[in-house]
Amino acid sequence: MLHIFPNPVPKNSGLTVSTQHNSSGKWRIELRQTSGLVVFEWHFNAFEKEGFHIDLTGIPCGLYLLILYSQEEYGIQKVLIQ
Repeated sequence: MLHIFPNPVPKNSGLTVSTQHNSSGKWRIELRQTSGLVVFEWHFNAFEKEGFHIDLTGIPCGLYLLILYSQEEYGIQKVLIQ
């Protein structure tokens, strides 16, 4: 399960993404507009359940989809930047 906080996200700040378990392997996170346009993409090789911080400074206010991909897991969550 994918956890995102804070949500809504204050403008020019960031959020933390976490899952319920540690995992190795290749991961990808996308931030998409509701139209499907990819606004930002992150790639990394390990994911700890404590999570990591994503800086959203400069991303315009609005509703987005945060999508997490790996070989073992897929998650999608709405994110509001205000």
